[in-house]
Amino acid sequence: MPVSLAFIADIFASGRGEKMGLFSSSTMIGRLLAPVVAGFLVSIQFLAPFQLAYLICGLAGLIAMLLSFRINPQGEARSASQAGRASAIEGLKAVIRNSSILTVSSAEAATYFSIGAVETFMPKYSDDIGIERWITGIIMSLQILTIAVFRPTFGRLSDRYGRKPFIMAGLAVSAVSPIFLPLTANVYWLLLAMIVHGIGISLTTSSTSPLISELSSQTTLGSGMGALETIKDVGHATGPIIAGFLIGISGYFNSFLVVCLILLADLAVISGKLKKAP
Repeated sequence: MPVSLAFIADIFASGRGEKMGLFSSSTMIGRLLAPVVAGFLVSIQFLAPFQLAYLICGLAGLIAMLLSFRINPQGEARSASQAGRASAIEGLKAVIRNSSILTVSSAEAATYFSIGAVETFMPKYSDDIGIERWITGIIMSLQILTIAVFRPTFGRLSDRYGRKPFIMAGLAVSAVSPIFLPLTANVYWLLLAMIVHGIGISLTTSSTSPLISELSSQTTLGSGMGALETIKDVGHATGPIIAGFLIGISGYFNSFLVVCLILLADLAVISGKLKKAP
């Protein structure tokens, strides 16, 4: 992911938000299709229960690898000649010293913290209130589809109007929507809350990657993308842990309230520290 995003930044000096949004949406589409296709392949019991599914996974990876040979390396070669002047360690140091990059990465981490909490415990909550599991699966899939559909559009708009407003709007929307999840047992209200949460995620994540690419120098572009992905993964991993602990001691509402407060706290940080962001 970091290398791919840095490569896109190399190729597209303008329109990065839209192009990075298309790339991210393609990963979401793969994530959306994989459980459905794998479930079907496992259910037909051809070969052994899981062998066919993994065989198809391997084949898909092989096709992707072969297609990668068609990538035009011109932009990559241009940046590689410049990036060779700085070591990987120096590039990483430069990124760590750049408070703006760390601030933007924190927005991604807070967003994925909410994703980790919601995608882990929303199905458990649905089960507790008696919603059938296949309906829960549809709700979760529609949220992923919402993110995939809106990301390129919001990325294109951020190319035109700037990154910071979209990041801030996304944090605000993502903060408000999870609060309503434990307040209703109605399927349609749950679906609406999940879709709104997906729109908030799209708003934020459509702008974080292109903004990091604009804040990074040419020699630290890969390091900047790598820092973003690492910090994002930390947020994604800690979301279920903290939410699970809070649900265990105080219930769903207080857990999702903490998710809301973390997003709002990061919104305050973004508002104060990114005054000169593109």
